[in-house]
Amino acid sequence: MRCVIGLLPFLLLACGATKIGTACKSDGDCNVAGQRCVAGPGDGLKICTHTCQAQLGATGCPIGYDCAVSDPGVGLSCNRASYAFDPVTGIPLLFGRSCATDESVCSGTGDPNPNAMCRKGPDASEKPVKPLPNDPNAYCTGTCDADSGCPVSMRCAADYDGVKKCLKRGVCAECTFNDNCPAAFPSCVPTRDGSSKYCTKPCNNGNDCPGAPQNLLWTTCSAATDAAGTAGQFCLHKYGACVGAGEICDPCRTATECTKSASKCYSNDQTGERFCTKQCGSDSDCGGVNQSTCDDSDPNMSTGACTGDKTKSTPGAFSCGGF
Repeated sequence: MRCVIGLLPFLLLACGATKIGTACKSDGDCNVAGQRCVAGPGDGLKICTHTCQAQLGATGCPIGYDCAVSDPGVGLSCNRASYAFDPVTGIPLLFGRSCATDESVCSGTGDPNPNAMCRKGPDASEKPVKPLPNDPNAYCTGTCDADSGCPVSMRCAADYDGVKKCLKRGVCAECTFNDNCPAAFPSCVPTRDGSSKYCTKPCNNGNDCPGAPQNLLWTTCSAATDAAGTAGQFCLHKYGACVGAGEICDPCRTATECTKSASKCYSNDQTGERFCTKQCGSDSDCGGVNQSTCDDSDPNMSTGACTGDKTKSTPGAFSCGGF
């Protein structure tokens, strides 16, 4: 319970400040101003903790705790990490570790995840899609049920093999604050309607944005304010969000978001763009809100795919936002 002001000095010394992580039953058991008694997202055990606005910095969390929502009534709070980490640096022992040259490094890390693995990118030339035999960006991960089972820099989602894993966030990944986003796309900005946020990067002009080298800009360098309240120029999705209504050429993150005219979420690994599409035999197969075109120029595809190249000026580009 709380320390009572006015008791004898030796009693006050015996009743010290409750450190973050102290077990509790209610807010009254936490005797530091601003602390709350919050149930953890994994084990449900209640601890004294405090609210947070980011993972790092003055409004963040100490090593071993992640800033996330475990109680909607409290909002973002510092919760015990469910994974093993270095006690000095806070770096996860398993998640995100490079396994490009040695897959065995994902074993024996001491992490409690029951399904540690080396996650390699997809080889789209294989049907069905298989992991790349050699992936310089391969990293260690494990299975999960929700984002709370992953470090804040990762999200829990179904991978290309259908297995839910902790996956690294990239451009257009959903985020709450900047610390959720990767170094290459460090800014968490709101969608046009303000209903959610996604990871992107600052820019000076369109040449700084994804797709510029291929002339397939699906973002535009425009004014916005990131999750930390910093105003500036950022690469914003032309659609206004990274998930659309499920029609052909609407943006998406997974195939489950392509529920109307489309059936597949295509990922352009060169530009980072993802959009809903489907197999096609002619342009008439590709109707929808964003009137699209059937492109059959990819030798790896048995049929064509609906893209946004209405004039067929860039066959094989496989983009919807770059035209």
